[in-house]
Amino acid sequence: MVYKNITYDDRDTTNIHYNEYWFITGSYNATSVGETGTLSSSLSPDAALTFTFPEPATGFYYYGMLRSGGGLYLICIDCDPNDRLWDRIDAHNASDDGRNPPSLLYSKTWENPGVHEVILQNTNDTRFGRINTQITLDRFILTVDDDGADGDSSTTTSSSTSANSESSTFVPSSTFSSLSSLSSTPSAPPSSAPSHVPIGAIAGAAAGGVIFLVITIVLLWWCCRRRHQSRSTPPEDRPSSPTQPLPYMKGRQPSLTTRSLTPGLSPFVGRDHPPSNGRKCAESDSQSPSTSSATSTRRPPVRKPPLAATNPEPFNFSVQDVRTQTPSENASSSRRPFVVPRREIDVGPADDEVLEDVLPPDYDDATRHRRGH
Repeated sequence: MVYKNITYDDRDTTNIHYNEYWFITGSYNATSVGETGTLSSSLSPDAALTFTFPEPATGFYYYGMLRSGGGLYLICIDCDPNDRLWDRIDAHNASDDGRNPPSLLYSKTWENPGVHEVILQNTNDTRFGRINTQITLDRFILTVDDDGADGDSSTTTSSSTSANSESSTFVPSSTFSSLSSLSSTPSAPPSSAPSHVPIGAIAGAAAGGVIFLVITIVLLWWCCRRRHQSRSTPPEDRPSSPTQPLPYMKGRQPSLTTRSLTPGLSPFVGRDHPPSNGRKCAESDSQSPSTSSATSTRRPPVRKPPLAATNPEPFNFSVQDVRTQTPSENASSSRRPFVVPRREIDVGPADDEVLEDVLPPDYDDATRHRRGH
C-alpha cells in the first residue's frame, strides 16, 4: 500500500480548535538556516487544543519549538473523557538559542488507518524553580493512504522544514526520569511514497513502442525487397552506337623527295589497299608487247571508288641510294636533304573487285624496261 504525508498548518482553525489562551498569529525566524514560518504559542498552563484527523491515517507527527527554559506538555489520543491517560512531551533543550527551526516533538503510528482525536495541553514545568512553560505549535503531519481522499483545501504538503526537524534529538530531563515510561519517543514521519504511475502513460508508451517496432520492421522488409529486385532484374540493354569500319591506312610518314632511277619515267605512286589473298594478277611480268597493245584496245576500265578513307597517304618505302657519289656530290648532298629512290614492292594478288583499281592502265609501259623491252 502506498502512503503520503499531509501537513496541517497551525493556522488551520477548521481542523485545529484552540481555546482562548492561544496566540495564533505569531511567527518564527530561524536565522541559523534562513527559514521563517507561522507559529502559534501560549504561556498559560491552561492552554489546550483539539485536533481530529480529517481522514484515516496511520501516523501522527507534532512539530513545535524546543525551549531552553520550561517546556513540558501533555498529550492524549482518543482519551476517555472520564479517565484520560496523558503522555508527557519534554521540549526542553538547554543549548537552544532561539534561532533554530521547529523540531519533531511527538509521533505515533498505527498498523491500520483510522480517524483519531488528539488533545494537546500545556502544563507547569517546575524543574527550574519557577512556573515558566511555553507551548508552541508549527504543524501537524498525518500519514495517509494515497488512494484515500485528499486533505482539507487549507492543508499543504510537507516542506523542507520537516526535513530539518527530523534530525533533531531530544534529551529528557532527569527530573522526570520516573515518567519516561509514560512518554512516547518521537520519530520522524516517513517520507512521502511515490504516487501511482498513471496507467494511461504506461499504455501510451507501450503503444508508441509497438508502433515504432512495426514501422521499423516494415522499412527493413521494404529495403530487402528492393535489394532483391535490383539483383534479380537484368540490366537494361543500352543501344550501342554503330561501329564504322575503319579504312586500312598506313600511318602518316614524313614526305621524302625521291628521284627516278630511270630517266623519263616518274616514280610509281601506289594506292592504299589492304593486302588480300585472292588470285594473282592476270598480268605477269612475261607479258609481251603485243599483249600490252592488245590490252590497250580494250574498253577503258570502270573506276571504282577506293576502299580507303579520304585523303589516303601513299606507301613510302625508303631504300638507301647505293649509287657511288663523287666527293663533290658528297659535299653538295650534305647541304641538301637526304633523298632515297622509289622502288616498287609487290603487295600480293588483289581481289577481282579491286583488280582494275590496283593496276593502272599504263602498268605495262612503266614496267617494260625491267623486262628488257
